[in-house]
Amino acid sequence: MGPRSEHLGAGDLEDLERMKVEDEGAGDESSNDDTDEEEAQIFDEEERVMIAEAPVSEQDEDDDEDEEGEDDDDGSDIDESPRRGFQARLERLRNASKGKQIVNDPMSLLETVSDDDVAVDYLAWSDDEELVVTVQAFVDGNDDVLNGRRNRKDRNKLFKAIQDGKFDELEKFGPAKRSKDKGKDLPPELQEQWQRDRAKKAEYKRQREQTRLEAAADPMVRKKGGKKGRKAMRAAARLDPSVEISNRIVDMISLETQIRRFIADIGGVQTMVLPPCDKGTRKTVHELAVAFNLSSKSKGSEANRYITLAKTTKTGPYVNEKKVKKIMRRFKSDYGAGDSWGVPGSKGKSQAHLPKHREGDEVGKAAPKIDSSNVGFRMLAGMGWSDGDRIGLSGGLDAPLAAVFKQTKLGLGATL
Repeated sequence: MGPRSEHLGAGDLEDLERMKVEDEGAGDESSNDDTDEEEAQIFDEEERVMIAEAPVSEQDEDDDEDEEGEDDDDGSDIDESPRRGFQARLERLRNASKGKQIVNDPMSLLETVSDDDVAVDYLAWSDDEELVVTVQAFVDGNDDVLNGRRNRKDRNKLFKAIQDGKFDELEKFGPAKRSKDKGKDLPPELQEQWQRDRAKKAEYKRQREQTRLEAAADPMVRKKGGKKGRKAMRAAARLDPSVEISNRIVDMISLETQIRRFIADIGGVQTMVLPPCDKGTRKTVHELAVAFNLSSKSKGSEANRYITLAKTTKTGPYVNEKKVKKIMRRFKSDYGAGDSWGVPGSKGKSQAHLPKHREGDEVGKAAPKIDSSNVGFRMLAGMGWSDGDRIGLSGGLDAPLAAVFKQTKLGLGATL
């Protein structure tokens, strides 16, 4: 007989059937696991695409870590499936994108979402007409802020407050007060002091202007260089001749006086700047400078041309008085004739004449009042007259005699 054959009993057949069923079940489970892994990969790919489209800030990453930690603590109460993680991340990305759109371009957000989805609170104030009028009043009242005449920080704060809708901050930008309204918000006991301070400042300002004007009119005062010095000198030369300013040159008589003052100041300034004048007047001034042994030089251009006198080694005791008298006599005899300021027949330009008195001008109004040091004052006081009374039995004159400048008459004691 051959080898002994193996006989299967009923129990063996049942075991084989059971093993076959288990093998089929294991194959189904492995196929299901493969399907789940494919779905997880798809969700991961979609998640990475969404993350690349919208950048996540560090705050969002910290929130993710906090949420992951909370998920670990909660345990099985929260769904840990890939779909749940993707939905949470997608929701955070959408919220972050909405915030960036509101800051960068609010109008683009209005075009992409409906009123039911997003409540646009930052535009709610535009529907309030009263509030719009208030904002417009602030803008109109702070025109100096918007035009840059005040601090740039104030302008930026005003724009920022209107842009962000923080209208409480607009209260500090009240409408600019007018000049005559300044000081009215002060207590009554301080308003009088404020007015006195303003009057004192105005007086100081007037005194400073008067000092600058006198310095510009005085030929022996050192002038500032550049345009400011020339501008001040021209402004002083254009003043009305009737305005009394010490050491001012208004005619040839005053010019001779200032030249003699300049020569007498031996240790003082070495140069003297005259006001602008025309060509004929400059010619006469040059002749007069030679008689006083001074060097003269014309500077400037066109109507603003002026003369500068300077001392020399011969200046002082060596003065040609005969020539000085001849020049001054010639000038006085033709005083006021023509537009060339006392130089007959001059063809020079007349845009920048030295100031002079005109026919009918009242002069001497700024002369100091006669006091008790005057002989006539003491004589009248001895006869019973007092300051403020009229002179004469019949009432005297209501107004003092006025000195009127005349060019057509020589006056008492004049000689040809």
